[in-house]
Amino acid sequence: MPTQTIPNWWKKVRLGEVYNISSWLWKWRKYFWKWFPFLSYKTIFNNFFVPEKLEDLVDTTLEEQEKFSIRRWDVFLTRTSEVIDEVWMSCVALKDYPTATFNWFSKRLRPKKGIDILPEYIAYFFRSDYFRNQVSNVCSIITRASLNNEILNSLSILLPPLPVQRKVASILSAYDELIENNNKRIKILESMGEKGLQMILSEDDQKIEEKSILEENQYFRFVRENVKKFDWDKIYYATADIDWINIVWKWEKINYENKPSRAQKQPVINSVWFARMIDTYKVLVFSDENKSIADNILLSSWMVWFQATNDIYLPFLFWTINSKDFHKIKDSYCTGATQRALTNDWLKMIKIKFPAKENIIKFWEFAKSILDEILNLQLQNQNLKQTRDLLIPQLVSGKLDVDKMEI
Repeated sequence: MPTQTIPNWWKKVRLGEVYNISSWLWKWRKYFWKWFPFLSYKTIFNNFFVPEKLEDLVDTTLEEQEKFSIRRWDVFLTRTSEVIDEVWMSCVALKDYPTATFNWFSKRLRPKKGIDILPEYIAYFFRSDYFRNQVSNVCSIITRASLNNEILNSLSILLPPLPVQRKVASILSAYDELIENNNKRIKILESMGEKGLQMILSEDDQKIEEKSILEENQYFRFVRENVKKFDWDKIYYATADIDWINIVWKWEKINYENKPSRAQKQPVINSVWFARMIDTYKVLVFSDENKSIADNILLSSWMVWFQATNDIYLPFLFWTINSKDFHKIKDSYCTGATQRALTNDWLKMIKIKFPAKENIIKFWEFAKSILDEILNLQLQNQNLKQTRDLLIPQLVSGKLDVDKMEI
């Protein structure tokens, strides 16, 4: 357990003293994807704060909506995972979500009355090394990592005075606001490229060929190779660590000898990747702009990847795979009893549209700078998140004194 000295005007309390813990909503699969907002495991895992709008849906009763409600100040923790590092990842609600409920792989912490906890502060505290190290020390591993309520109640929380909580939250949220602004710019650029490709595909229907994505062509190739032995530490990103076209950055390193069994894929430049699983939208692209990332990470064998013949064909490959139409087709060919996913046998059934070569080059002239800007914004976000994550343990433990800062 953490033994570091904290400022004597801060409070150190047990989690059970300040929060009421509630269990989760369990529903059969048939009740999902319709009617009312739903806070999923993935959303909790990938976000410090509950998003403004919840995209997942579930069919719930009024009684369930009351019992498993989401209100401002609520904290949600992932309660189980295959690895310790992914247990009790937190997400905090900054507003009420009428009719919304939370998933059965998580727990809800609702503050007790009369407790001075700023939700913006506690969101960063629960993601700090101070709290995460406590989780690692007490977590039990059998087949999955998990924690029970008794252990959870015993974990420590550091609560500085409210003015300090506000300053800590203000400093850290400034980084998140910059990241969010960059993500908005990325979405705009992504849409520009998508519209550009649609224009190219509609210019001359007579010159467009439609054929299997695995059929040999001059623009890209399907890659099957696994990673070769490497001599330096890398960072492994599972499919859960990919959200939309972004990596959810983490900094734990692995080597060749201790890498997870699924850490089999090494990104290269001019490559585009997508997740095999049904109902997932996870796409990555690598070029010279983000080669420093590609060289130092591994991806999961649950990712499919193609490599463009050269950088001229990369924008065409990326926006083709990144399209909603592609993912609808991909989902229609997913198979499996427990985890529906796209096998290589079904991958060959996916057909895509190939415009004339001169039009693909024309699209590159339009989209290259757009793709470069997307990748540069992602690199900016990586640096912002890394700086923020370095600051979090310093700020929420009192090591960095913000009491006299004018913010």
